[in-house]
Amino acid sequence: AEAGGAAAEAGGGALLVSVPNLMLMYGGSPVPLLKNARLELRRGHRYGVIGANGTGKTTLMSRVAKKDMLGFPQDLRVVHLRHEQILKGIDPKLPARDYARTRSAEGEQAAESADLARALSDVGFDEELLGQAVGTLSGGRQ
Repeated sequence: AEAGGAAAEAGGGALLVSVPNLMLMYGGSPVPLLKNARLELRRGHRYGVIGANGTGKTTLMSRVAKKDMLGFPQDLRVVHLRHEQILKGIDPKLPARDYARTRSAEGEQAAESADLARALSDVGFDEELLGQAVGTLSGGRQ
């Protein structure tokens, strides 16, 4: 095996995307949302983008979906589902905790309850929010 291949596999999956020195601007703002950032995506991994409102999460995902980055492979299949599409058909009365469990169980690996609770806590979900109906949460929290 080539050294490059071994390095690509080191992160637990083939390196699909490597965009060094990523700069992300929003609208006419002179201040970049991201500057000198690095984007790496590997086969078989799942990624989430978290951050406060207005920090460029949707802008970043839109750029990825459009493959609008220097060095982004144009032949890579990208699917970008906005939260409105993901929630279509979901019972809006379902508590957030139950929705998160359902979504994680649908994936390739079901999340352990402790891992799920920690991940939700890390993004600001306290016990009150976890018990709240999904339909009453803000768009970003949904």
